Amino acid sequence: MTIFPQRRGRGKSGGVYGEGLASDGSGYSCDAEIALAGFERAVEDLDDVIRNLRNLEDVDETRLVIGGVSRGGILAIAYAGMRPGLFRGAINFNGGWLGRACPSHETVNPSLFALGATAGIPTLWLHGSHDQYYRIGHCRANFERFRAAGGQGHFVSAPAGHALMFKPALWRPHVDPYMSGLFPE
Repeated sequence: MTIFPQRRGRGKSGGVYGEGLASDGSGYSCDAEIALAGFERAVEDLDDVIRNLRNLEDVDETRLVIGGVSRGGILAIAYAGMRPGLFRGAINFNGGWLGRACPSHETVNPSLFALGATAGIPTLWLHGSHDQYYRIGHCRANFERFRAAGGQGHFVSAPAGHALMFKPALWRPHVDPYMSGLFPE
């Protein structure tokens, strides 16, 4: 089973999107405190998803893997560490909370990724080498900080931009063996 939940106000979900937006409506706030409050709101949404997922009869809670794209990617890694024992793996597609337009991305992103290190599970990090929001050097540094904090994972740089998720030929050769390793049956 695969589910694709959307946080409040994302995709076709209900509610108002409010993950760290600037008060003037110009987009994401570069203020670290506001950005981190937005992250906490996203964690609340994930907690609701998991609570509801547990009510489904055909869900095998021993076989959960979390993944996400962009903000969802960093959220997947961090959340796995915040809820240890819940997931068998975590996949990050071009993850980051703040983009390079915000100077605070150099502190916010690594600190959030480091939260995932305590999960004790194998992770897969897939990043586009030409991502317009997160430079590949920044992404590698986030991964190295995650590993230095005790995280397990494999980092892949693919010749793509932020839309890597929509280029399965670039990530499938990494995701398929990763998933087979998690579930060798």
